[in-house]
Parts: sequence; C-alpha cells; structure tokens
Amino acid sequence: AEYMGKINPNLFSEIQLMDTLQSLKHPRDHFLFSSECVTRGHPDKVSDSISDSILDACLQQDPESKVACESSCKGNMVMVFGEITTKAVIQYEQIVRNTLKDIGYDSAEKGIDYKNCTVIVAIESQSPEIAQAVHVQKPVEEIGAGDQGLMIGYASNETDELMPLSHILSCKLCHRLEAVSYTHLRAHETGRNLVCRLLLEKKKKYVT
Repeated sequence: AEYMGKINPNLFSEIQLMDTLQSLKHPRDHFLFSSECVTRGHPDKVSDSISDSILDACLQQDPESKVACESSCKGNMVMVFGEITTKAVIQYEQIVRNTLKDIGYDSAEKGIDYKNCTVIVAIESQSPEIAQAVHVQKPVEEIGAGDQGLMIGYASNETDELMPLSHILSCKLCHRLEAVSYTHLRAHETGRNLVCRLLLEKKKKYVT
C-alpha cells in the first residue's frame, strides 16, 4: 500500500511504471518482482495457441513426432515456421484458421479474419545434425532437447500452486476478465458464435 500510494495513476506507459517502481525505496535486501499474463486475444497468446494446436495434431497421429514450431501474427497475416519431422499428415493452414476461429477472430474489425487472412507456412524436416545429436539411436533416458533456452523461475510457498504470488495473481486477473466478459456477453448479446471484444483486445496484466 505504501508503494502504490506513491504511483501516479495517470502513468499508463509500462516503461514509466517500471521506472517508478524501481525508484521507490524498499527495505534492504528486498527487491521487486513482476509477472505478466496476457489475454487470449493478445498476439503472443494467439501465436502460442497456433503452435500448440499444431503440436497436438502431430502427436495425435504420431506420438514420436519431433516438433519445433514457431508462429507469428501481424495484422491479417499469420506465419508458421520451423522444423517438424512426423508421419502425421498435417493441414497447417486449416489448423491456423480453426485456431483463430476458436479464439474469436472472425472479422477484419477485430484485427484478423480467420476466413481470409494470409497464412504463410514455412515448415521443413528436422535437420539431420540435430536429429543425430538429440534422439537418433539413443535410449529413452538419453534423449535430449532439440532447442535450448534461458529462463528464470523458482518454486515458492507463497501460493498453493508453489508459484510466485505475482505470477498467480496476473494469471487470475486474466482468467477473471474472461469469465466476466463471457458473463457480460451472455447477458447482453445473442447468437452462438459471438465473442466479447474485451477478450480480443491486446491486453496485458502486470503484477509487481
């Protein structure tokens, strides 16, 4: 409460907000930790949903699929690219359009229309070098990852989920927004496939 009382509520810039938080005095050996969550209509979440749907389709037909799939969206365009080795027969473009439809992007007014958006697919097979290093002729316990990443995280007793409190709160804020939006939709709209605009806006939730 002491911190929040010093923050100007008119500061909408994320950079200004973070600078303000960093300038606040807090007890020695304490630090500020921020977590972010985005709503289902945010481009980051849309891209993740598309890649996840492609992975699910591959594994459903071929549990031994090797999938390194990335997705990106901008305006009325979606690009899917990466390296996939699978016996599955995948209709990448159809998966993209179905995912956009499920999220609710069905008109240009909402930012993208699943029916006529441009879908670019640039998928190749996994390179032999990666396959040899990761899984070819290796016992199960020695199979590695075909990609590497750097990340930060820790288990915490702050929450029942053993995750940082800021992470849990930011996620719950987004989930609550979805629930409230759909409640509003049912109360004020009719029709089976309507989606509340609140869910499709590029919203983020920060908790520090």
